[in-house]
Amino acid sequence: MLCEQVLGKIEELDAGGRRVEYVDIEWHEAFKKIHRKVTDQGSDCGIRMDDSVLTKGLFQGDVIYMDEEVVVVVNTPPCEVIEVELTPGHEKYAAKVCYEIGNRHAPLFWGEDGRFITIYDEPMMVMLQKIHGVVAVKKTAKLDILSCGRAVSGERFAYRRFGSKVKIYRGGKLIYRDNTCYEPEKMPMEGIGMFEGYSHMANIFLTTGSNAGELQELQEKIWGILDESPECDGGVSRLAGGDLAVRIFGNRAQMLQMVAEKIKELI
Repeated sequence: MLCEQVLGKIEELDAGGRRVEYVDIEWHEAFKKIHRKVTDQGSDCGIRMDDSVLTKGLFQGDVIYMDEEVVVVVNTPPCEVIEVELTPGHEKYAAKVCYEIGNRHAPLFWGEDGRFITIYDEPMMVMLQKIHGVVAVKKTAKLDILSCGRAVSGERFAYRRFGSKVKIYRGGKLIYRDNTCYEPEKMPMEGIGMFEGYSHMANIFLTTGSNAGELQELQEKIWGILDESPECDGGVSRLAGGDLAVRIFGNRAQMLQMVAEKIKELI
């Protein structure tokens, strides 16, 4: 059988007595166009998606084939992961954990009870275990690909919960605080003015120690990057302490990341 499009979610479609077969798509295969697979019931399955899968991805429960007899559904199998927990009083090391994982270009997932999850490899495990206040444990887990919604499918705010708690201190003085929690099922996300009509938002806090002239020049360069990014909007503000707060809006995470990387290169 040849699978060429996502027809919907298995829980939303009426299988009508058809046989349901599952095909494993590993988390790292989710954004590939072409696969040659065998279902859990031994059926050969060719997958040939169009370019939309490069941003849309294949998610747990996606129906990718249906005829009079059979329905083929995507299954994301469990894999070995590192679960990271911060011991009480060491929550500030969350930034260090996220930085080190990102610096190795490894994916980072949000686990239960405030834990972080990343894909297992031994050097990563050793590195994380050396961070003060961090407990890193090897486990087998089923990963959810984190997404704010697949733009090509018209999805927006398609996540269960988002939480952000950030405190930045300089010289023992609190200079920045963020305590945000979104639950789209309980909150009217489309009516929240903070997003200004977009579905994705990125925040960057820049503390450079530069003088007023250098800060003005940096601020103008950031405005230039924002102005030349047609799919994004945003702004940059100078705070009372001489730091810069940048906010970027868009409808695709990839574009926000690209703009953020350009701003990062200025520092």
